[in-house]
Amino acid sequence: KTNRQRTDIQLVSGIIHQIDLVFPTGTAGLLYVNLNQEAHQIWPTNPDEEFHTDGETISFKEFYELKPGTETLSVFTYNLDDTYAHSVIIRLGLLKKSEIQGLWLPWSEEVYE
Repeated sequence: KTNRQRTDIQLVSGIIHQIDLVFPTGTAGLLYVNLNQEAHQIWPTNPDEEFHTDGETISFKEFYELKPGTETLSVFTYNLDDTYAHSVIIRLGLLKKSEIQGLWLPWSEEVYE
């Protein structure tokens, strides 16, 4: 855990509406992942936790806005396996705010104007 690897992902402004973390079979729950924006951990929402599993996909809906100037996410990973390297596939669904408003009506400011 003290030797985490950081991978920065450069995105565009918009709303992250879907997150999938694909842990291939064989990771044996030994690969740990969290996603951050600047110094703040975003996912998982508990700052003392990381995602880890084996042969499963962690998938969830979200409504997280990336404003101009804040489009970089940092993925932190570490591996407790002393024999094998492991990897995770991260898929992020990102739409423009104008495109997603119809899908998330309660969040839409335009609905109330």
